[in-house]
Amino acid sequence: MAADTPSLLDWLTEKTNCPYLSNLPEIVGSEAFRSAVKEAPTERYPLAEWTEAVQYLCGEKNPCFTDPAGAKRRLIEATGPRCV
Repeated sequence: MAADTPSLLDWLTEKTNCPYLSNLPEIVGSEAFRSAVKEAPTERYPLAEWTEAVQYLCGEKNPCFTDPAGAKRRLIEATGPRCV
């Protein structure tokens, strides 16, 4: 990833117009969040960043994904009632 490329969490914060990264978990269930995750370029970010996003945004301690697409699907599912 290039040095000028924002992290996945920073990218999601920007795309959802969230004022601070620390506020991002509060909007996980919103349409803005769902749209941003769907728009996120899956292959731009490594699996580790997608996993970190699931941990931070969904409160999952040890999520296990084999590829970024699996973690992205989990974040999309997070707009439902199962995620914090």
